[in-house]
Amino acid sequence: YQEALLIVEQALEVMPDAPEALLYAGLCCLLLNNYDQGYQKIKEALKNDPVLSTEAGTELAAAGDALYKQNDFGRALQLFQLAEEFESTNLWHQVRQGECLEAQHKFSDAAALYTAVLLKAPDSPYSAFKLDRILKDKNDLKERINIWQEIYRQHKNSFIPALYLGKALYHKQAYQEALLIVEQALEVMPD
Repeated sequence: YQEALLIVEQALEVMPDAPEALLYAGLCCLLLNNYDQGYQKIKEALKNDPVLSTEAGTELAAAGDALYKQNDFGRALQLFQLAEEFESTNLWHQVRQGECLEAQHKFSDAAALYTAVLLKAPDSPYSAFKLDRILKDKNDLKERINIWQEIYRQHKNSFIPALYLGKALYHKQAYQEALLIVEQALEVMPD
């Protein structure tokens, strides 16, 4: 990244406000552990060209993925948080943050992120699986049911919340209630 930063900085000497050059200079700085300078350069790039927000989010997430694979969950989390800040419409950045938090045994924080994703995009099977696994591992069936009831309450025409609420009710041995919820889910998605 050091070599790339030097070349991009040379380009910035010629065109100091070039958005793409600022973006990649910022990304290099972040990956070289100069967070403040990197953040400022990315912010300036996006101020000059907001369309670059998707590219910024994508590049930050890719760098976060690489750090995650190296078990550097703290730094990966920071990059996924920045990716979300710059590309807030991409919910995968929140999911990836949740995975970093899980890897750090911060299960309540991870569950909150997965819940937030499901409240925005209720038919997200991966987020639902991750959330339900955390809730099952806590052995608090009441909390599990309450969370799924809230997601279901806000998205009654979505398959995933109905399915997971039905599963939670089944484990409570509330079979009749579980059956009604699961039948509603099957109406939404009969296959």
